[in-house]
Amino acid sequence: AGAIASGIAHQNGDTVRTTASANSWKSARVLGGMVIKLPLTTPGKLSFEAKILAGALKTSFPGYSYNLWSPGPNSYPYVYAKRGDISLNWAFCYQANAGLSWQLCKHLSLVGDISYYHADTKHHNDHYLHFNPGGTFYDSGPWDQKYAISSVNLSAGAEITF
Repeated sequence: AGAIASGIAHQNGDTVRTTASANSWKSARVLGGMVIKLPLTTPGKLSFEAKILAGALKTSFPGYSYNLWSPGPNSYPYVYAKRGDISLNWAFCYQANAGLSWQLCKHLSLVGDISYYHADTKHHNDHYLHFNPGGTFYDSGPWDQKYAISSVNLSAGAEITF
């Protein structure tokens, strides 16, 4: 929401007031792969863990809305825009992790790792009509809008094994 409002303010300067809101990203992913655990100490209390995972991602681009007002005490919104969430195609995704594990007892360990995650997905647009002031329009579809989704995460916690 802040990026939308500041973008509008940057385009219009002090000529407008604006408010904006945005939904959150929502995503689901199913991953599978291999885990490598290498003991770093002789009794195996401290271990290095690496994971390489691959799978599928389903997500949607978050919706947003904004208002523009002319400055002044009796102003009213003269532009209002709202766009709902856009469902994106299923996509291939992968993740790589590296971290340490400290075994406290037989079934309990403290763990920490850093991970990198990435997916490329797209949304297919069939048509988009452009209207000109003279009343004519033209169609610029179809096209695909691509989204690269990546993250780097640090995590720490406890691990219970059975």
